[in-house]
Amino acid sequence: MNGPNFLNSIRPILFLFVYLFVAGEVAYCCMQRNRFYSLNDSLINIGSTTIELFTEFAFLPMNYYLYSRLNQVAFFQIGTSWKSFLALYLGIDLGFYLIHRFGHRNAWLWTLHRVHHSSHELNMSVAIRTHALQRVFFVCIYWPLALIGFSAEQIIATHVIGITLGFLTHTRVVKSWGFLEWIFNSPSHHR
Repeated sequence: MNGPNFLNSIRPILFLFVYLFVAGEVAYCCMQRNRFYSLNDSLINIGSTTIELFTEFAFLPMNYYLYSRLNQVAFFQIGTSWKSFLALYLGIDLGFYLIHRFGHRNAWLWTLHRVHHSSHELNMSVAIRTHALQRVFFVCIYWPLALIGFSAEQIIATHVIGITLGFLTHTRVVKSWGFLEWIFNSPSHHR
């Protein structure tokens, strides 16, 4: 799949996923009459998310281009298999962990990341409450993966999967993931 077609197929999926899951959680919370959402907080989250998603989509072509160029001089060319996906997922997860950790430790990065932590609620709309420039740092953190030999498509698609799993950890509706909590970060870890 080439760049523009791949990017155009990723964008609507990400928008749809985010907004359907938030709407589903809001509907469930309304039916259960719990107070996991506040209107003001949710409106801020949706506004922040909309700006952040447009920023991410604006940077996707640049990311794709950079990862593709770096992949041309990669040490290896890694194909697609479940083993390569697992290795890439671990690399994406490590990169995400590092940038998140730096976001808590570095004063300048904290000014970007604290937008996410400024809510008094924990729900799926908070998961997507981020500063528009925070995603810029993901471009740099994944460069080594392209140099190792993963393609731009592999990196971006696996990044979307990683964001999805991270998104699902921001809920109080699901109490436990059972045995999956031994493998993945879960809502109970995040609370």
